[in-house]
Amino acid sequence: MAEFRKRFWQPVQKMKVGEIASIIKAEVVGNQELLIERMKPLKSAASGDLTFLSNPKYNKQLRKSKASACIIKEIDLPLIPEGMTAIIVNNPYFAWAQILELFFPKITINSNISDKAFVSPTAKIGSGSFIGAGAIIEDEAEIGSNCHIYPGAYIGKKVIIGTNVNIGHAVTIEYSKIGDNCTIHAGARIGQDGFGFTNDNTRIIKIKQIGAVIIGNNVEIGANSCIDRGAIEDTVIGDNTKIDNLVQIAHNVKIGQNCFLAGQVGIAGSTVIGNGVMLGGQVGIIGHIELKDGVIASGASVITRNLEKGKVVGGYPAVDINQWHRQTILLKKMVETAKSSLNPKKNNN
Repeated sequence: MAEFRKRFWQPVQKMKVGEIASIIKAEVVGNQELLIERMKPLKSAASGDLTFLSNPKYNKQLRKSKASACIIKEIDLPLIPEGMTAIIVNNPYFAWAQILELFFPKITINSNISDKAFVSPTAKIGSGSFIGAGAIIEDEAEIGSNCHIYPGAYIGKKVIIGTNVNIGHAVTIEYSKIGDNCTIHAGARIGQDGFGFTNDNTRIIKIKQIGAVIIGNNVEIGANSCIDRGAIEDTVIGDNTKIDNLVQIAHNVKIGQNCFLAGQVGIAGSTVIGNGVMLGGQVGIIGHIELKDGVIASGASVITRNLEKGKVVGGYPAVDINQWHRQTILLKKMVETAKSSLNPKKNNN
């Protein structure tokens, strides 16, 4: 398996520990001249490899690790085996991400518009941008400089895309404005109709969706996620928000800055979400409610009411996380008691 992985990922350089520490502003305990050739997890690391420790669950693996160097917090320095060099930082996982960029930098694609792409003569394409085969750029669309529009993507009429934006294979974007430095992964759908219908007891008619989608800077949107355009007002995603795969964001939703939405989150229409909100996988949120700044919801929670600043919730319907834990324990005890009452012979034994 490791040999197959090398088809895709090969370090572009080797670096000395001292060079790495200088770039990420870290302290070194050990050999600064040590040459790092690869990056590996604790368990499989060997001589020449750099590893990291950010979770105490893996303390035992560090003690047995054969890595040449480890990124670690100062408090965990006593765990380092003899002969291993330590790179001391406050946040090892963040430092690991920084170093990965040094060893595996983003692939540069030369500026080019494929002769198999369709670009409207009224579209504007910024300098240094790449348009892949089969991509379609419609009338009056504006693409900023240094963008990568991958094969099969569709950019609708009058869409605006900022600079340094990566748009993956088969992405569709309509009625939208995308900020700078965004990444939109394969198959995402942005700006399609929201789910709006009405009826008079004899027939159902569709409500025309006349809003847009406004996405801020440094936003990442996962594969096959959907962001509906607004019904009358706009659907808005704030700067630095990160959205996982298979997420549904309905019309008129407003999401603040620095939020994290894990896979399969579903947010119903006109919900307002503040800054720094974290939603675990499969969280569901009903429409027309507000989650204030810093709210955290554990996976598979269903949120049915407004939540105040910093609230941490879980369950269905979502309640304070400590209350949810108490309810879960109580329910387990009730089930066990009920089982015992149905099996008196087992109790007598």
